[in-house]
Amino acid sequence: MYPRLFRFVRVAPVVMSLLALGICFIAWSGWVKDPPHDEGVLGHSFQLLMAGELPLMLIFLVLALRRDTRRNLTYFILQVALWFTAWAAVGLLKL
Repeated sequence: MYPRLFRFVRVAPVVMSLLALGICFIAWSGWVKDPPHDEGVLGHSFQLLMAGELPLMLIFLVLALRRDTRRNLTYFILQVALWFTAWAAVGLLKL
């Protein structure tokens, strides 16, 4: 029905989660120092990526229910797993 939108909402959350994991790695490695008493650009970027990912995952789920649900379920599981992995990285790395 909407092939371009469907492709975008299938791939974008995965890319956003990988970017969030990259931000966690940069923060953990210490390449960018945040000012004291502030989350800094890395924290804000991470939060925007993670919050922006949720509506895209919801749109993907709605569009996937109209298509081949079984095949698209693996993409949705991948999106959710990467989303939780990025949040877990923040806790594990104590960022």
